[in-house]
Amino acid sequence: MLIDAFPQLKSKSLARLLRLYLASPVHMAVVAFISLLSSFLGWEVPAFYCFAAFTALSVFFGGDATGVLPVVGCGYMCISYEYKNGQYPATGVFDRPQAVVQIGFCIALMVLMIAARALYCAVFGERRRAPRLWIGFTLLVVSYVLGGAFTKYYGFDTVAFGVVNAFMICFLYFTLHYALDWNTFRMEYVFRLFCVIGVTVLVQVIAMYFREGVVVDGTISDRGLLGTGWGHYNSVGCVLSMCACAPLYFAAKKKHGWLYTSLACMLAVGIILTQSRGSILFGGSVFLVALVVSLVKAQKRERIFSLIVLGVCLVAVIVIALCFRDKVRAIFESMLVHGTDDNGRVPLFKEAWRYFLSAPVFGAGWGGDRWADSSSPFTYFMAHNTYFQLFGSLGIFGVFAYAVHRLQTLVMLFKHRTLAKFMMALSILAMILICFMDCHFFQCGPSAIFYSLLLLFIEGVDLQAGADTRLIKRKKKRAEQ
Repeated sequence: MLIDAFPQLKSKSLARLLRLYLASPVHMAVVAFISLLSSFLGWEVPAFYCFAAFTALSVFFGGDATGVLPVVGCGYMCISYEYKNGQYPATGVFDRPQAVVQIGFCIALMVLMIAARALYCAVFGERRRAPRLWIGFTLLVVSYVLGGAFTKYYGFDTVAFGVVNAFMICFLYFTLHYALDWNTFRMEYVFRLFCVIGVTVLVQVIAMYFREGVVVDGTISDRGLLGTGWGHYNSVGCVLSMCACAPLYFAAKKKHGWLYTSLACMLAVGIILTQSRGSILFGGSVFLVALVVSLVKAQKRERIFSLIVLGVCLVAVIVIALCFRDKVRAIFESMLVHGTDDNGRVPLFKEAWRYFLSAPVFGAGWGGDRWADSSSPFTYFMAHNTYFQLFGSLGIFGVFAYAVHRLQTLVMLFKHRTLAKFMMALSILAMILICFMDCHFFQCGPSAIFYSLLLLFIEGVDLQAGADTRLIKRKKKRAEQ
């Protein structure tokens, strides 16, 4: 904003270098490296101060808010395993009130700066219509807040949880719609960002196996030990599934695309290493679709090299599986023992349906009987299925809101089709399918953030092309004779 208020700053060499840095892959790598260091060493407080500083530089000195994207993409991954709140021993940052206050201050400051940038651009910048998905998002927000209304479960906890959920899924979509300069923004930046996020998470997944007590005598007896400070193995698997399509966009578009095919294969292996059955099944299926599309779209020479890479990877997997059969089985024993069983999900589906029958209009809210028993708000009722969750927690109104939102996204996707939109849609599809077994759509986590970001970028493709993909269009008034 200072650049806009004081145009003379644009000619300063330091300001130019800063803008180039914030829009470069180097900035992504720096933010990702800080997140990795924090996740391994427990440096959450310094990391969040760095993130706040990057946000300030981007908001006040950047050409737009592009420099914020790596912060919101990789920043969530900075929480270390030992400090994971609610599940593991709180011996670190979450056990120190002064640390929690500092992190909260940094997050609040970043939120205010991003919101201020969006407001400034909306008022003084290029005027644009409201985001095209605003109707569906607004209905979702209302349904989140009204979940459980007129039942014994409705209270401060369920309203607060709904507000936080709505904020996580809406804030970046609405603010960055105005804060990004779509005239200069390059969509390749999106795919580079998700490649960097994928590599960051992949490193954390590999590190999980070297943590004390996870692999004992060559066996993982409890895959519940596989997790990071910011998420359970299912959450980690979902994020990797959403990132795995990004390298395949470059595999189809870039010279030396086989390098990106290699990266995509590594991310696919990372999905398997999370031992999340939903991510392996649905994320793996979407990955195969994206892989086929990238091969079809690639140039002939790059297609051949990518096929060679795939062949080498396939042979390597077969050789490892055959030569180290017992060791591989021991590593994945905790997952294989469950096979295709529901792992306790069917009773949750029945409980969600019971909530719906008891309160069909607005559902039973986010907590249900758990919060009625004064349980922690962190342990909200999770149906482990998006649609049972909608019926049980939000009722018919929530289902209607979700249906409108989904219809708007489909209309936006299928009008003005491009490869970039298709690959981003596949990332969203991976999350939606995985949500048949989990509830990432309703979690205050990175999956919901990435979902809204990807919708924003899909809309950005249309904004750059001047395509009108609104669900409801106003009729143009006839010009006066």
